Formats: sequence, C-alpha cells, structure tokens
Amino acid sequence: MTLPDNRIKFDSALIDFETTVGTTGQDHDTYPAPDTSPRYDWFRMVLIGLLSNQASYDIPTQYRDGTTYFDLNTLSFKIYAQNAWRSLSEVIALSEGTDTESTLTLAEWYSAVQETLVTTAPESTFSGRCTADGATTINLPSTISERIDTVNNRAFIYKNGILIDPRKCSLTEANITLTGGITLSNGDTFTIVIKNIAQQLFSVPDVLVS
Repeated sequence: MTLPDNRIKFDSALIDFETTVGTTGQDHDTYPAPDTSPRYDWFRMVLIGLLSNQASYDIPTQYRDGTTYFDLNTLSFKIYAQNAWRSLSEVIALSEGTDTESTLTLAEWYSAVQETLVTTAPESTFSGRCTADGATTINLPSTISERIDTVNNRAFIYKNGILIDPRKCSLTEANITLTGGITLSNGDTFTIVIKNIAQQLFSVPDVLVS
C-alpha cells in the first residue's frame, strides 16, 4: 500500500496508523493516546477546525496533504499539497492527465488565458488635422488616455492616408510622439488607431528581403 492513505476506514482490527495510514510527526499522530479519554477542549478544537477549515491569521500546525485552510489575511482558501500551502486553483484539475505534469489546473488555464486576453483588448481610434509646421506630438483625447496600456498598446498613424512606420510612434498615457525625423505640417490630416500588441509580438528590427 502506498502511503499516506487518509481515507476514513472502520477496520475490525485496531488501525496501525504508522503502517496503513502514515504519520507526519505532528501532534495529531498521537491524539488521543491509547487507552485514554480524549480531552474535551482538544476535541472541541478539532470540531471548530473542521467547521471553519482552520480559519486563522497563522498557518495551521496540524495538516496533511489535502488539508484546506482559510487564510484570514487574504480571505482566501489554501490547500496543503506537495510540501507547501498552495492556492486552491493550483490543485483544481480542468483536465486530468496521467500525472501532475500532464494535468491542466485552473491556475495554469487562467495564466494562459490571461496572456491571450492581453492581446484582445478593443482598439481605439481618433482623427484630426495639424495646424502648424514641424509638429511631432499628438495629444490623446481624455476618453482614450484613461485606458492606455503603455506596455502593450501601439499607435498606428495614417498621415494623409499613408501609414507611418509604427516603430517611429512613441506612445505614452498622454500623447504620441513622432520620432526618426517624421513631422506633421500645417494642413496634414491624420487618423490614429491604437492596437493592443504584446511586446513579444511587436518586432523592432528591420526584416530584410533579398
């Protein structure tokens, strides 16, 4: 038999906890001691612990693989597994494989979906006209600047209907700065589309074709 085996059992013979269940070296290994009556206060603490999932600001001192604990610091559930307290999402299987490596957990799925959602935010757009020569800065409308993500958002500027190299458009939460000698002149029109593109998908070096 592979230990630990914490299933509830009612064997006719006395249960040998060391060989058929598994011990932890914690206090509950010897509670209650053989041929003694359980202390009422300890038994009451066991009941309270079961009812509350050992809710506390401190981690439990009595636990086994599968023990749940309600962390009052973060108001979240933790579970003891693989020698550590983990988030419940790390042990909730969405698809079960043959081992821990091939089992997809809720935490792994959330991480993958979060990375995907970064690139699926809605686009923003606005248009305008330049009234001076040599302009290099375009201020963002307040309705758009409030939602700017300077890490993943990229500005695509069409000057008089022609796309400017997006690598030469620097985006901040307040404005867009044209670089590389690109400017707007009096009378130029522009349309700006702000797209969500993850850093690893925005290639900066020139692609050479021969």
